[in-house]
Amino acid sequence: MVIKECSVEGCHKRQESKTWCTTHYMRWRRHGDVNFVGVVRDENRTKHPLYSVYQHMLKRCYSPTSPRFSYYGARGIKVCDEWRGIHGFSTFIKDMGERPENYTLDRIDNNGNYEPGNCRWATKQVQAINRRKKVTNTSGITGVEYHKANDRWKAVISVDGIETILGYFLDKNEAASARKAAETKYYAPLLEVTC
Repeated sequence: MVIKECSVEGCHKRQESKTWCTTHYMRWRRHGDVNFVGVVRDENRTKHPLYSVYQHMLKRCYSPTSPRFSYYGARGIKVCDEWRGIHGFSTFIKDMGERPENYTLDRIDNNGNYEPGNCRWATKQVQAINRRKKVTNTSGITGVEYHKANDRWKAVISVDGIETILGYFLDKNEAASARKAAETKYYAPLLEVTC
């Protein structure tokens, strides 16, 4: 009797189900991906200061039990192949570099994946600026919303957690212009110092 090996490249374990070994089959059952690695053992990575950042990134995208899954994985946000699997953590560290103090992982394009060209270390202020539009936004422009009571377009901006009303306008484009001017005034200096 010939014992077949797992069909996953580099795995020499015995084939058990669907051409995979038990380990890869269970990864496929739990996460929908045979290469998903939840915890890398035997390399002392868990002691690295960025290991929890890395784990939370994966959980947000691939674990339906994560409280943040609906904002990431359910929206189709994924982690690039280079940052997954056995060598994923070391590649993530190499691509991102060490995290500056008080900075967190941020995606430049909120609809994009976690990948080298779309990730950076950013302050909480910069992350707040970089949020996607609210679900309730009807104008299609961040910081501009229709205000029924006044029958006007309201322009707002949030700086240091405090929302400021920039004004009420008859025209949506005027409100958008006021918002853009405020972004240049308040946000440009913050974005210049981002890693």
